Amino acid sequence: MTGMSFLSKRNLTILLALIVFAAIIATSPRSDVKDQDEPVPEDGSEVKIGVTYMVLSEDTQIWPHPIPEEDVLTLIEITEAEINHYAEELNSSMRFQLVPMRITYWEETPPGLTEIRALHEQGVDLVVGHDFSMAMRYSYGYAHANRTLMLSPTATYLGPDPLGEYVFTLRPGTHPTVFAEMLADLGFRRAVVFGTGLSLWTPYLDSVSEKLEYDVRETSIVYDMNAPDTYRFHLGQAAEKVRELLEYHAPEEVCLLFDTMIDIEEMPNMLDVACEFPELSKIRWFDVIGCSEEFIVERGLDGLFAEHGLTQMIGSTSNGTEAHRFTERYKENVGSLPTPSRIYDQAARYDAIWIMAKAVLECGTDDSTAVSERLPEVSEDYMGAIGSCRIEDGARATADYRVYEWRLTGDDAAFVEIGYYDSSSLTFHWYDTENQIG
Repeated sequence: MTGMSFLSKRNLTILLALIVFAAIIATSPRSDVKDQDEPVPEDGSEVKIGVTYMVLSEDTQIWPHPIPEEDVLTLIEITEAEINHYAEELNSSMRFQLVPMRITYWEETPPGLTEIRALHEQGVDLVVGHDFSMAMRYSYGYAHANRTLMLSPTATYLGPDPLGEYVFTLRPGTHPTVFAEMLADLGFRRAVVFGTGLSLWTPYLDSVSEKLEYDVRETSIVYDMNAPDTYRFHLGQAAEKVRELLEYHAPEEVCLLFDTMIDIEEMPNMLDVACEFPELSKIRWFDVIGCSEEFIVERGLDGLFAEHGLTQMIGSTSNGTEAHRFTERYKENVGSLPTPSRIYDQAARYDAIWIMAKAVLECGTDDSTAVSERLPEVSEDYMGAIGSCRIEDGARATADYRVYEWRLTGDDAAFVEIGYYDSSSLTFHWYDTENQIG
C-alpha cells in the first residue's frame, strides 16, 4: 500500500506539471504566426453604435421644434434591421445594436457632453451624433481624449482638435461657395449686405466678392442686433445703397443679403420698417444663413418673409435612386415626410449610421481607432440618400442644395421650391423662368 501511495503521488505530481506546462504553451505567443493588422471579433459578436438626437426641455422657447422623438426612434429601428440584414447577406457573424441617446436642449451643462460620457462609460465608443447645434462642440474634446469615434450627420464643427481623427461630420463647408454660384447663376451682379457682421458672414462675403468680381464689403451695412431703435436708420442706409446700384444696374441684377440671426422678438419690427423703403421691395432678398421653415412658421413670420420674397438655399437629399428609396421607405414606416428643413436631418442620420456600420464590417472590429481610420475610405464609395458622402479632411466634400422662396398665394404664405443644385454636375436647375426675376 505504501508503494501504491507513493506511485499515486508521483503520478499526480507529473500530471500537474504537464497541465502547467501545457497552459504556458497555450498562452505564449507563437513565433511562427505573424501579428494580425486588425483584431478579429468573436463569432456572433454584437456591435453597439450610439445614435444621439435632440429633444427640447420643457422651458425652452427659443428653438424650432425638432423632429418628433418617436419618428427618430422609428428611423433608428428600421435602419438597425436593414444593417443586420446586410451583415447576414455578407455572412458576417457581427450583429448591430443601435443605442438611442436623447440630448435635451437647453441644459445648464453643455449639451451633448453628459451624453457622450454616458455612452463611453457604457462601452459604446462608436457614435452617430451629435447634430443641430454648435454648442455640441463641448463634447468633441471628450471624444478625442477618450477615443470615442463620432460621425455627426449635420453639425458644424467647432471643436478644440482638428477634424478627421475621432470626430467627422457629413455637413460640408461648401454652402458659402455654392451660395455665391447661385447668385451668379441667377444673373445678379451686385449685392447689398444687411447684416450683423458676425464671423459666420465672413466666408459668404469672401465667396460673393470673388464670384461677382467686386468687394461686396463696399455695399455692406452692419447693424447692431442689440439696438432695435437704430434699425430704421440702418435700413435707410441699405436703401440708399440699393438706390445707387439701380442707377447702373437693372433690379434683377441687384439683391439684398439679409441676416436673420437676430433677436426674433425684434424681427417683425425690422421687416415692418423695411416696408417703408420702396427701393428694398424692388429687389430679391436672400436669407443667407437660413432660418428653418419650422422656425419661421412657429414665430408667425411666414407672412412677412413672403411679403419680402425671402429666398434661401438649404442642404437637401439628392435626386438619386437611394434618395427615392429612402423617402418611400420613410413614408411607409415612419409616416409623412418632414418639412424640407428636416428631411435632410433624417436622411443624413440614416446615411451616417450606414457609413459607421459598413466601416465596422470592413474592419472586422468595433475598435474605434481602427474604424476611424477606415471611415474616409468607406465614405468614398458610399452613395446615400443625401448623395455622395465622400469625406475629406474630416468633413463631407460635396453636397446637393435646394432653393426655396417664401411666396404669398392670396392670404397664405408658402415655402416654395424653385430650383436645386446638383453637385455631381456642378449645375443649378431652375423650375420656371419666373424664378430668374429678382
